[in-house]
Amino acid sequence: MAAAASLADGKRCVEAAACAFPLWRDTAPAERRRLLLEAAEQMLLREAKFIAAMAAETGATAHWAGFNVHLAADILREAAALTTD
Repeated sequence: MAAAASLADGKRCVEAAACAFPLWRDTAPAERRRLLLEAAEQMLLREAKFIAAMAAETGATAHWAGFNVHLAADILREAAALTTD
């Protein structure tokens, strides 16, 4: 879980993001849209796992965690729409 991440874990995440950026930068808008929509769908398919993780990590109620899962999926969908706007 995020709270248990070490400094080394954080550095690895930053390095992975930096390595991935050139590929994302060069990805066509339509493909970005497809990937973001797929991410939103996958998030909703795993809603129960996200809710359980949020409850364990932050003490969030299932209702609040579920709201946040759906909000995040909606934000991904909005970002997808903006890629071809």
